[in-house]
Amino acid sequence: MDLAEAIKILNCALRRRQPAKFTATWTYCHAPKAYRYIRKNVRTELGDIDWDSVTCKLDKQFQRRWMHLQSKKAKTYRNISEVRKVMKK
Repeated sequence: MDLAEAIKILNCALRRRQPAKFTATWTYCHAPKAYRYIRKNVRTELGDIDWDSVTCKLDKQFQRRWMHLQSKKAKTYRNISEVRKVMKK
């Protein structure tokens, strides 16, 4: 398998399912063969999966549907006395 074949598999899965948005997890569940190839062979210099190089090769209609992982906002801790105790240590 090469990248062109993985993109073809992913495009077919996207055409068949027509998700409003899709992520790496969606790809893992609905196009596992393509995901395995991408995970092993399409990497950045830092070792992460290079989803930008994958999504730019998809059909235009699916490129817009890609959702990067969004980090959740951490709740701030409100107990000031406990925060001060931890900061002193």
